[in-house]
Amino acid sequence: MTGTIRRFLFILLVPIAIALWPAGDAWAAGRQQLHGHVPAALATAPRMGALDGSTPLRLVIGLPLRNQPKLDQFLKDVYDPKNPQFHHYLTPEQFTEQFGPTESDYQAVMSFAQAHHLEVTAATPGRSLLEVSGTAADIQKAFYVNLGQYQRPDGSLFYAPDQEPSLDLDTPILHISGLDNYSVPRPALSGFVIHSSTGRGAARKISSGLSPLATANAGSAPASLYWGTDFRNAYVPNVCLTGAGQSVALFEFEGYVTNDIEGYESMAGLPNVPLTNVLVDGFNGTAKTRSDPNGVIEVSLDIEMAISMAPGLSQVLVYEAPNTAAAADLLLSKIASDDKAEQISCSWTGFGDANTPALFQQLASQGQAFFQAAGDYGAYVTGDPIPTVPSPINESSAIQMTVVGGTELTMGGTGASYQSETTWNAPLDTSSGLVTLGGGGGVCSSVSIPSYQQTVNMTANMGSTVLRNIPDVSMNADNIFVLADKSYTSNTNYSYYQVVGTSAAAPLWAAFLALANQQGAAGGANPIGFANSALYRIGQGSDFNQDFHDIRDGSTNNLNGNSSLYSAVTGYDLATGWGSPTGQSLINDLTGVSALVCTPTVTATSTKTSTPTVTHTPAPPTATSTPTITNTPVPPTKTYTFTPTITNTPVPPTATYTDSPTVTNSFTSTDTVTLTPTQTFTTTGTSTNTPTATPTPTVTNSFTSTDTVTLTPTPTYTTTSTPTNTPTATPTPTVTNSFTSTDTVTLTPTPTFTITGTPTNTPTATPTPTVTNSFTSTDTVTLTPTPTYTTTSTPTNTPTTTPTPTVTNSFTSTDTVTLTTTQTFTTTNSPTMTSTITNTPVPPSPTETLIPSVTVTATMTASSTTTSTFTPTITNTLTPTPSFVATDSPADTISTAPGLLVRPNVSRGGQSIDWLVNLAAPSEIYLKIYDLSGELVYQTETAGTAGPNPLVWTLQNQSGQKVASGIYIYLVEVHDGVSPSDRTGQVLVLR
Repeated sequence: MTGTIRRFLFILLVPIAIALWPAGDAWAAGRQQLHGHVPAALATAPRMGALDGSTPLRLVIGLPLRNQPKLDQFLKDVYDPKNPQFHHYLTPEQFTEQFGPTESDYQAVMSFAQAHHLEVTAATPGRSLLEVSGTAADIQKAFYVNLGQYQRPDGSLFYAPDQEPSLDLDTPILHISGLDNYSVPRPALSGFVIHSSTGRGAARKISSGLSPLATANAGSAPASLYWGTDFRNAYVPNVCLTGAGQSVALFEFEGYVTNDIEGYESMAGLPNVPLTNVLVDGFNGTAKTRSDPNGVIEVSLDIEMAISMAPGLSQVLVYEAPNTAAAADLLLSKIASDDKAEQISCSWTGFGDANTPALFQQLASQGQAFFQAAGDYGAYVTGDPIPTVPSPINESSAIQMTVVGGTELTMGGTGASYQSETTWNAPLDTSSGLVTLGGGGGVCSSVSIPSYQQTVNMTANMGSTVLRNIPDVSMNADNIFVLADKSYTSNTNYSYYQVVGTSAAAPLWAAFLALANQQGAAGGANPIGFANSALYRIGQGSDFNQDFHDIRDGSTNNLNGNSSLYSAVTGYDLATGWGSPTGQSLINDLTGVSALVCTPTVTATSTKTSTPTVTHTPAPPTATSTPTITNTPVPPTKTYTFTPTITNTPVPPTATYTDSPTVTNSFTSTDTVTLTPTQTFTTTGTSTNTPTATPTPTVTNSFTSTDTVTLTPTPTYTTTSTPTNTPTATPTPTVTNSFTSTDTVTLTPTPTFTITGTPTNTPTATPTPTVTNSFTSTDTVTLTPTPTYTTTSTPTNTPTTTPTPTVTNSFTSTDTVTLTTTQTFTTTNSPTMTSTITNTPVPPSPTETLIPSVTVTATMTASSTTTSTFTPTITNTLTPTPSFVATDSPADTISTAPGLLVRPNVSRGGQSIDWLVNLAAPSEIYLKIYDLSGELVYQTETAGTAGPNPLVWTLQNQSGQKVASGIYIYLVEVHDGVSPSDRTGQVLVLR
């Protein structure tokens, strides 16, 4: 793809048939045996039966490229600076003509599919992929396979063939995607926390993985997180390139909410970058905010990172497809055949097969760079959460991608400047059992070492000299502010996600390359294309230290304590690759073009309306609302002073202007009245004032003006004017009205304004709870009446967040005491009574009647001891804030957030886990259980009522099979605005 704009029209003519082929078993051709379609997991996965023959399936049949040796040589030449072919890329049509399958081969595959009762649902312009659909029964006959259902370790089901497919077709077939669904695409995003601002519920932790929870490192977003220009200040300081004229393509399997993106741009002071959705394979683009929140957050994160680094992009192309492995190949093919973006980002793993590498080769041949997130589970070695590099990185020959790892960034001056970086690694928090996370890195088991790595010294970094090493480069993967999943309402009413992961680093790098390609295009250079050839050349050159932030502090992405695999050392390493970009110097070396001469500017979009009228409307405290000034963005603490003088020239008789408020003047005058209002307005950031605890003020402003104009008789006319002037700077216009009259005009406006605020009072502590038990009994023994007891109960498990609420127990009983002696005696002291009372309140009913058995031992001063047994009636009244007591073993933990009880937190021997959700108002309640890979294991919902609502998980998955032992993540969701807010946490299952 060259730097110029090219448009091509490709028309694929698909005849109904090019020959009369016999159907079904009568197909006359040789038998072709395929390989690589039986998942390795079948060796241990229990077979649960055959797949129903009526099950509809979609397959993608891949054809091999032609002239593979010639293509390999072309890719070598086009990225060799010494070769005349350097950066002279192909168009999609040229690639298909030189290397794509022939038209006759493509038609032969179509005819084969139709003859075996398979419907052709998609034909790609490059002729390398053909999508077909049919029933499982027809597919089994066409490819001589038996499709069965099998069980994953987490209890969920998948389908797969139990033998390699074959087909009666002479035309070579590379691979058939979709014969199994063992592996499905999943977002690399692994850990995030949601926080609330004004108008939203309390903060809720959505996913594990922040251990310790992400620390604030001086970003300028809320809570000192990173957003917007923070990334440019860190990685492209003082660079005026914005990505103008460039597009970034995003590779996605989910939708997003447009309002969240627009809210992010507004809050971070970014321009509105056009978004273009490209829907593939029948995907409708709707964001599944309830069933797939991780996916929705992933897409939003990718978009927001791209526009943060390159706010001047001509567009962000969001390619979206269903979450299947077969759709992934179609998605890549669509990006390649469109050829609209010179930089592509992908933050998903779990997809890729034998059809995939050829698509990466096409992207590289066309000058399109592909950035892939390395993943968030640290070093891919034995002992870490995932010991093997995931697909698509680990697909054979998939070397035409730049794999991006993660760092932890520290900045100075609230996001103003770069200070330092280290390897992103969140160590295991054994007290809470949170999942360990870190920047992905390691050695691919299925990919040979590419030529660009063969000259790198792998001694100090413990890399491989025969297999591909990852990552190639890195960027920040920690403390990131994201708006997603319908979290934005306004700049003062929103929830935000605190995100970690290499999912952020990949789109940041793609957008960085857009800045470089902007400079290259301005200097007449072709696009950089697949970046690794240039990155590794620079990394081994003399400019390395001025082009890259080299992380070499010995930090590691290994999560099992083996610091040698892998550590950040000087130069290239398997923890952070070559490191992160320094900015202009790397852009110059990537493009071979000198930096553009331009002046960095911050563009503020302002709406300023100045209307000099008799009435002035005061704003709430600390704000001036007339004229209305909206600055987007306005750097914090910046002050603008406007001194507008507006010229208002009345028109001849019969002309009408609209003023606000309407002032009607009847004048006949030859005099001149000059009004020169001078108003000063100060804005700090966005002119939005939110008093935190303002009493209800009443502001009354009375204005009285008496204007006397001496008029001489001339024509009389009426003007009604509302001039609206929107100054762009700070002009000083003059308002001149000429009137001739002999009348006297008196204006006496007396406006009154009332501002009503509602103070917000938040108690800072909870009173110490007191439990008071009062007993009154009528006995035949003379006792001192109404003893009072004060007890304090301690739950078996220690709540982590909720203070002990106030519980008041009031007891009244009438007791019958049977004495074992007829002696008469008198007690000289108050009796000593020891009572054992088991009081287990059940939240949240205000009143419970309990009839415990209480034994009271009274010790008298007489010569005998009398034991009295009575059964009191006890009324137990609870205050509205309940305390929960769990009876699990002391080692177990429970969730003690107000309104939510989980027990047991550790399930042993198949014991069901209960959730008790106490609602302030009726709402739908959703319970979702995920495994640590992010896959949904189980979900249920109920129509909740005000009060306690039980939900139960019997440790089974959606298919009814028992789940395996391990840590599971739960998410309890309720409707927005209903207390309690959504809750999440972890439970441990021990079979």
